[in-house]
Amino acid sequence: MKEIIANCPKWISDKLNILQATGFPIYLCGESVAAILFGGRFGPMNEPLTTEFLSPNIESNLLINKLNMLVPTIVWKPFIRRELGGLEDIFITMDDGYPTIKFPSTHIKNSLEQGIINCEGTTIEILKLAKNFPALIINNINPAQILTSQYEIARENQERLILKNFNMTPKVCFPEIHLREINTILEWHKNNPAQMEWIPAPSFGSNPSSNPWIDKDLPFRYWLLQQAEYAYQGNDIEIDLNIQKIIDLQLTEQKGTHQGWKTWQHSLNSTIRLETDHLPEQFRKPIRMAMLMHDIGKTNTRTVWTAGCHAAYGAKIWQKAKLNVTNQEETLISFIIKNHDILGSLDKTIKNPNLSSGISIEEVVLRIKDNPIGNSTLALKIIHSINDADIGSLSTLRYLLKLTPLLIKLVEAGLNSHTR
Repeated sequence: MKEIIANCPKWISDKLNILQATGFPIYLCGESVAAILFGGRFGPMNEPLTTEFLSPNIESNLLINKLNMLVPTIVWKPFIRRELGGLEDIFITMDDGYPTIKFPSTHIKNSLEQGIINCEGTTIEILKLAKNFPALIINNINPAQILTSQYEIARENQERLILKNFNMTPKVCFPEIHLREINTILEWHKNNPAQMEWIPAPSFGSNPSSNPWIDKDLPFRYWLLQQAEYAYQGNDIEIDLNIQKIIDLQLTEQKGTHQGWKTWQHSLNSTIRLETDHLPEQFRKPIRMAMLMHDIGKTNTRTVWTAGCHAAYGAKIWQKAKLNVTNQEETLISFIIKNHDILGSLDKTIKNPNLSSGISIEEVVLRIKDNPIGNSTLALKIIHSINDADIGSLSTLRYLLKLTPLLIKLVEAGLNSHTR
């Protein structure tokens, strides 16, 4: 049976059009199917980083060469049939001009739409599916999950309880000199309510140079994707020692944060979307490493629920990884982890000055000026890139990307007034 995909995301229709342009009958399958069926309901709404396709009776290498000629920035991957709890028999195609999903039976369709995966064994692929969509019921066992909305509600309740018990007055007062920027931010929130958005896959390049950590973004992403796939599947394939240490440090028992994801999953997805080409080459390695560890403070279950605490805690514990970095790189990594969510904290304080974790514009300015590279403008650019990669990799926060320039403008105004 088949049905038209309602509210089909643009990345699906775009890729189907690319496949049609080859002149061969080709279907999207695997992770793309999982994203359509489960994204936003049982886990994050992410476009898969690799695009699996199936074309009966056509040589895969021939198709990959043709697809790479059409769109080289997408990582194409021939579909290899494996146990996926019924997903392996579902395909997406363009039918009479409409993106259409084809199911082998009504029974499988109904089970998957309810988030129920029936499989014969717990394979690496099934475990990966469970990690990507933590709210799925696999073999009738529901993995531990904490959806973002539940986390935010608990956090807000915690704030209200503190205010009620201690009868606190507003913690943060903003000076009149910044009221114009603050009112602009409040007006933006009024006109842009929270909403979930699909996370598009980033563009990729070819193999990087001899030092991927300082290479351009596109080849670095391709290299990191290969590294991540090895680490994700738990294979014994040799990977970069720094990445192995970073991931190992985050493989702890922890509460899921971003729609049930563990910190290392979110960190990898945000780093693959990090923009550093506009930043000096010598800072790319510590910036990327910091992005890979920015939420490491959440691996401690006592701090994940304490507003504003995980960043400061993470800036201290990341050094347990014992990475191969210089003293200068070490101080920059700590600075970034400590301040990675400073723009978000400022925004939350503007909306609610009573937050126990509130931060003033003066404190933001002082923390930006207290950077280890001696350049506040460049430090703010780094935090800007970190912030956008962080929220831009989350379907529940991506809508805030359009707000970031307004927050940056406020901080720049604070820096300018502070130097007068």
